[in-house]
Amino acid sequence: MKLKSRIVLYTITLIFFILVNTSYYWEAKTGIFSIPIFVILFLTHVSLIVILGLQSYALLKDKVRNKQSLVQTLSLAFVLITTFFYPKGIINFEKLEGKNLLVAIRKGSANCTSNLKLKDDNEFSLRTYCFGIDETSGKYYLLHDTIFFDKVSISRREEKPYEFALIKPSVFRDSSKYSDIILFKNKNDTTGYIMLITTNNLLQLKQSSLTQ
Repeated sequence: MKLKSRIVLYTITLIFFILVNTSYYWEAKTGIFSIPIFVILFLTHVSLIVILGLQSYALLKDKVRNKQSLVQTLSLAFVLITTFFYPKGIINFEKLEGKNLLVAIRKGSANCTSNLKLKDDNEFSLRTYCFGIDETSGKYYLLHDTIFFDKVSISRREEKPYEFALIKPSVFRDSSKYSDIILFKNKNDTTGYIMLITTNNLLQLKQSSLTQ
């Protein structure tokens, strides 16, 4: 492989590796462009697999005498293997941001899904995957039985953020075992956005606030 081709391949491989391993931070900011971006990443991944196969064959045929080709092949193999085992990146950035005290999910039509996470550092994020990725994030605090959202940032400007939420017995599951969190845009919102709670350790936050 010529020097120019090596540089191009190294550059593409490096960019691919960086994008995969930082997707947690940029995927929610791409909105409707997330789908074409992930399609490009997928096609790049497939192309790199084909290139790895061709390079490996050439190395075996050459009896691994070309050190530059060997280094490039091993680098490419490392990127593809780590991407296979860690498709969201080697580092779990979400865990670094704190423990999840509450996790809720809602699945809609056309495989649309929303995930709500309340962290132990009073940060929250609501990500919606539906023909793109949208995220609402900010701070939250508890006042009696109500969860209030503060300093809210939304990726879709036309959307009005939720102001508060309530936890109620589940509407769609066994109410004796499951609970829902209902998000409201304001006091006049009588419908709310219902999500099924899968993890709820908010009692820890209440206890810690009482001891402070």
